Amino acid sequence: MHVRRPFAVLLVAAAALAAGCGAEAGSDVTSADFPDPDRRAVAAAVTDFSDAARQRDYEQICADYLAAPLVKKLDDAKQTARCPDQLERSLRDVDETKLAVRNVRISGTNAVAVVQPTGTGDVEEQARFTLVREGPRWKLSGVG
Repeated sequence: MHVRRPFAVLLVAAAALAAGCGAEAGSDVTSADFPDPDRRAVAAAVTDFSDAARQRDYEQICADYLAAPLVKKLDDAKQTARCPDQLERSLRDVDETKLAVRNVRISGTNAVAVVQPTGTGDVEEQARFTLVREGPRWKLSGVG
């Protein structure tokens, strides 16, 4: 039996709660809907992560979309499992992996993106993803 769990369960770190500026709730938001290039880059990082999760590309998620401390935390969580193996277990029963970015707030090299699963027809709870800038890329560091 498939049990639908919130998409946010795959991330283990808690994020600080924040509000931000962005698109109106209930709309289908894409990264292009954010006029500011930094906010657009944060939204694109979440969308790219969502796409990789939908394709079950756990190696790419760990390599390209998760911040180094989170990958280390996942690697260390069970000494016999690497980050991709941990994600595969976490996402095994997740039916909905498409995310809409509702709001983005940036403070220096940290960002908070308010995200919501889409496409189920059900009212879904929003989650707050935290991201950090690692080099030129924004990477997910936690969820709250």
